[in-house]
Amino acid sequence: MTARPIATSSALAPIDLARLEEARLARALADCSVEHAPFAGGVLGFGGPGSWQNGAYGAGLAGEVDEEEIERFCAFYRERGVEPRIELAPFAHESLVQGLAARGFVIREFESVLFRELGPESPDIADLDPALVVRVVDQGDEVAVRHAVEISNAGFRAEGEPPNEVSIASLMRAVVRPYVTCFVAELDGEPVGGGMVEVHRDIAALFGASTMHGHRRRGVHRALFAARLAHARAAGCRVASIGSIPGASTERNAMRCGFRTAYTKVILRQPAPGLSASP
Repeated sequence: MTARPIATSSALAPIDLARLEEARLARALADCSVEHAPFAGGVLGFGGPGSWQNGAYGAGLAGEVDEEEIERFCAFYRERGVEPRIELAPFAHESLVQGLAARGFVIREFESVLFRELGPESPDIADLDPALVVRVVDQGDEVAVRHAVEISNAGFRAEGEPPNEVSIASLMRAVVRPYVTCFVAELDGEPVGGGMVEVHRDIAALFGASTMHGHRRRGVHRALFAARLAHARAAGCRVASIGSIPGASTERNAMRCGFRTAYTKVILRQPAPGLSASP
């Protein structure tokens, strides 16, 4: 079933939601990447070979983008040995779209961006196992934060696959920021999942949630949704967002918790011999 565009009583159109979300992403990239620079009203970043922070976010929403700026964006990544990569919202200016097409950018994948208003209601968790508890991680405890990151990252790897230190380091830089809160889900005292929420102005972004292998289909993801949405409401946020590959379990779980697709982004890359790809 195709997700319906979000309908809200707040008069926030999809383009308004995109401006909120893409500005949040651009700020996050600037905060936690190893290198960053402004690009086309957004931010481009570099987190090292293999990092998800290699790319541009929030670009093209402020108007026309000139050819020289697009060429500088491409050169930034080529000089660092990685493919130029950009996440493009459907409201980006046509000059940027045309400039990327002229330089041989191709589609890598799509991403659904889902939203829901933060009213008083919460996802129903009354039927969950009472032994399932979600707790906030002390941001001042570096060991506990690292453990939460490793738990979250484990659900995105194949069972038995060792952790990728580049991914761990990138996520650590993202979650130690003061406006990010980490959550860990425990079942009978054993960590079984984790997730994060970032508060940015009126928007709370849910990210990094996963359930560890062997503990799925027990309501862990739903409990993490409920805890993070409650945190967002308490922080005074107006809406919550989450990104997902279209049709993935994250999208399905989000829609069960009241989220609807507001827009779909396209992730583009410029392949070239000798350049490494990024997630």
